[in-house]
Amino acid sequence: MRAHEILNEIDRMPGNEYTGGKKSLRIGAGDKNIKKLPGTNAFMYSTEANHMEDGIIIKLWDSANTTPKPVKMPSEDGEEFAWRLKDWERNQSEDGPGTLIGKLVLEDVTTFPLNGALQVDTITVDEDYRGQGVAKSMYGVALSILRKPLIAGRSQTPGGRRNWLSMVAIPGVEIKGYVMINEARFDNPEWAEKDIDTIMGRLGGQYIGPSKPPGIHYFAFDVMPGSGELAPVVKTELSKIYDEHGSRTGLYATWSGI
Repeated sequence: MRAHEILNEIDRMPGNEYTGGKKSLRIGAGDKNIKKLPGTNAFMYSTEANHMEDGIIIKLWDSANTTPKPVKMPSEDGEEFAWRLKDWERNQSEDGPGTLIGKLVLEDVTTFPLNGALQVDTITVDEDYRGQGVAKSMYGVALSILRKPLIAGRSQTPGGRRNWLSMVAIPGVEIKGYVMINEARFDNPEWAEKDIDTIMGRLGGQYIGPSKPPGIHYFAFDVMPGSGELAPVVKTELSKIYDEHGSRTGLYATWSGI
């Protein structure tokens, strides 16, 4: 078996496959820890438990705005609209921090060798607030405030790929690619020699650690801005980040600032 036959990458999801926006922004009834977002804007952020997948949900709010009564959108079916309306009605009796403008859903990744790692499940931003750095702000909360390592989702829309590209500009954030190698490959001297030469020699890779439970070894490699997405500094069969399949390579971000 050749190396590229066991390695798949982040799936490039078409932009129209997950549109998100207002219809995906439900306030929810969970307990929220609400704080002011650092900076001069009127944005607040909240964190709450992700009970569906074990993780964290980060939401961004515009405290200068109140949430208007929902209006049914053309792309929305009756059941979706009923949920949004019920959500809004419930929030009217609560001391909400303003208009919900973005939501980042993160799930625990216990197999990744960095403690506390979270993987992006979904992220969406209100259509009226797109292009204002809302997505980058939510990623920033996870990295610089919660200090959690972030793993890119298994699929990304063009907007998602641009989000990860934009995070390179956040001071204190370090983004790397990673490759997963099955431990069984190291039992074959020919495969082991080839993989180690590619990862440690050509890629300049760094060993992150073994999976939990053991069986997979994770190696990091450098990435750089590409055309609308991040790309490996050195292109090899082991460092492809984006493709049309699942994920055995990917991206992760950590906080290295003060």
